[in-house]
Amino acid sequence: MLDAMSYMGAGSWAGLREIAQSLAPDEPYFAAEAARALSALGHIDIRLDPRTQRPAAWQIAPATLVETCDGSWVLAGARSDQLVEALMSAQGANVTIEGEELPVIRIRPASVDALLELVEGLEGRGLAIATSERFAERVAEHLPPLADLLSRAERFQIGSAKVERLDFGSRQWIEAGDARGAGAYRVEHHGRLHGVSQAGDPGIMRIVDPLSAKHLAAAQAGAAFVAYDPVAQILAVPIGSELPMMLDRVATLCSGAPALVRRELWSVQYLFVPSIVAGHIQRSLGL
Repeated sequence: MLDAMSYMGAGSWAGLREIAQSLAPDEPYFAAEAARALSALGHIDIRLDPRTQRPAAWQIAPATLVETCDGSWVLAGARSDQLVEALMSAQGANVTIEGEELPVIRIRPASVDALLELVEGLEGRGLAIATSERFAERVAEHLPPLADLLSRAERFQIGSAKVERLDFGSRQWIEAGDARGAGAYRVEHHGRLHGVSQAGDPGIMRIVDPLSAKHLAAAQAGAAFVAYDPVAQILAVPIGSELPMMLDRVATLCSGAPALVRRELWSVQYLFVPSIVAGHIQRSLGL
């Protein structure tokens, strides 16, 4: 899928769904799950419709070597057979390919100078590639409060038909009944909308993306969906409540590998997340 998207460069969300459908015709959620994973790894950027906060378009990111928290570097963004072959044959660096579904190309250079020589060699062959040092640590420090989304989100009057609210105990969407208090809501309105209703503004929700809605409402209710183990350096969230947007990317690129899905624990685990990065993520979530 990444090869096809690298070739295309950009496209509509409908086009991405067509690619996903051709690869996994029996998996209706494959497009959304694959797009989130590719975005988390820094391969693509997804543009949301400003009114509905539904995915509208995607664009491949420029080829970039991203430094992870263990000092290794991973290839993010556009890739070609020529670029991959050049990296695999590079001198002065240990280059490996990890995983199958979303292969991670990881580089462990002998030194920073060796990495710079590698980049210069690629550029000399017409293969432009950028570098991003200490990505997770740098970006985490400047993460804005997720709640800032609400001040500029579209207001929506919650009706009476096809309204669900997020149940914090089960972490599932359930029939809302007459409830219109503070919390996360999912409604049908020319498609599905998600939003957050705040105390003092009953019956009105601010439209945001589904994952932001869950985490904002959870923080608002004091029912955080995020747990952190500082010894193992694992940041965990429930399946279906992955970190939203840039938080997802920061946590994922700590290790440079896709988050680990532990279905027996109903948990998604972001690996090798330093405590300082975890702290910034929790701060952004309002925890």
